[in-house]
Amino acid sequence: MAADDRERLVKVAIVGSEVEASILQDALRQEGVHSYVRSQTAAEPIGVPLVSSFEIFVFARDAKRARWVIGERP
Repeated sequence: MAADDRERLVKVAIVGSEVEASILQDALRQEGVHSYVRSQTAAEPIGVPLVSSFEIFVFARDAKRARWVIGERP
């Protein structure tokens, strides 16, 4: 893996609430994995609540470990 590839961000999880995202981020932090959360909000027709999701990203070099920490076992 080239140095540039190791520095790119990869998505390791999508969760439905800010609380879930915070819990995963804390678990990753405790294992020494830096993560970034991006909020995605989809606009819905008037009268229907907005749908939100939170994407968790880590550096490519940490992706395998991050997936293990959040519970994705091979």
